[in-house]
This record gives sequence, structure tokens and C-alpha cells, in this order.
Amino acid sequence: MTKNDLARSGQKSSVPNPNGNGKQYNWIYGELVNEADDVVGLIAYGLYKRRKIAFIKGFQDEHKRDPEDHELTHFHRGCLVHAQDYRDLAEKKMEEAFERLYEDILIEAGESYEQALARLAKEHDNELKERLKGTVAGNFWTSVVASLASAVIIGLLGLAWLGYNPEIVRALHLLVDLVTASGTSSP
Repeated sequence: MTKNDLARSGQKSSVPNPNGNGKQYNWIYGELVNEADDVVGLIAYGLYKRRKIAFIKGFQDEHKRDPEDHELTHFHRGCLVHAQDYRDLAEKKMEEAFERLYEDILIEAGESYEQALARLAKEHDNELKERLKGTVAGNFWTSVVASLASAVIIGLLGLAWLGYNPEIVRALHLLVDLVTASGTSSP
């Protein structure tokens, strides 16, 4: 006869106390926990203990005293009959806890990824700015000189076209040579 059969039949669902003080131990732990590393069973036993504490507190509130062993027998029998319900609830609670943990890990990993991406983007931006820092100033002045030289050349060409003057042509050649020489030598 199993412990559940004992509970259903109304027989005592407990074992004698080895201390010989007459108190009985109930079998719910053995019914809920199959092995020492049975996590679901241990959680189920914790759920049982929480229910037992609530039962005892309710009994104390109602009767203004602690329940005696024979008054706990009905409670223990009911718990043994519903032992699988405790295990099912324990599995559900474990599943919910793991789901919350998994969500937390995903959120944290996502935040870490976004932070790393932002850090890399900032480092890349800073490196790019540093590389362009010297070249932008040099390119700016080179562009200004080239623009002024182009304006002068165009002006001189316009003057040369209006009236051929060998001095203007010579100045134009000199200016072109000067701009060409300064454009080939980098700062």
C-alpha cells in the first residue's frame, strides 16, 4: 500500500518518532522529494510547508492554541492526496522563475550590446576626427589659395582677350607656374 493509498483509506500517514515521545512524523517529504537533488520536489515541499504554516496560524487564530497531532492528521492526509499538485505547482513556479531570469539576461545582453556599439561608434568618430584634424586645415588654405589663383588667372585671361598685351601673357605664365609649383609640393 502506497502513502497515497494510506491517506485515502484514512489510516495514519505518518511514521513513529525515533525519539519515542509519541509524536508522529508525516510522510509528505518522502512523497514530494524523490532524491536529494530533486529541486522540483524540494520546492514542492517548501510550498507544502508554507501551506502547513498558514493552516497552523489559522487554527491558532480560531482556537487560541496550537493544534495537536491528531488535529493535523486530516491536513496531512489532504496534502498526501494532493502531492502531485504540489509538484505541478513547483514545476510551474520554476518555469516562471527561469522565464523571468532568461528575459532579464536578454535585456541585460541587449543593453550591453547597445552600449558596446555606442562606445565603438564614438571611438570611430573620435579617430576619424583626429585623422581629419590636420588635413582639413591644410586643405582649407590650399583651397583658398587655389580659388584666388583661379580668379586672378581668369581675370588676366579676360584682360588678355580684351587687348593682347605681352606683359599680361608673361604675368599669366608666371602665375600658372607659381600655382603649379605650389600645388605639387604638399605641406
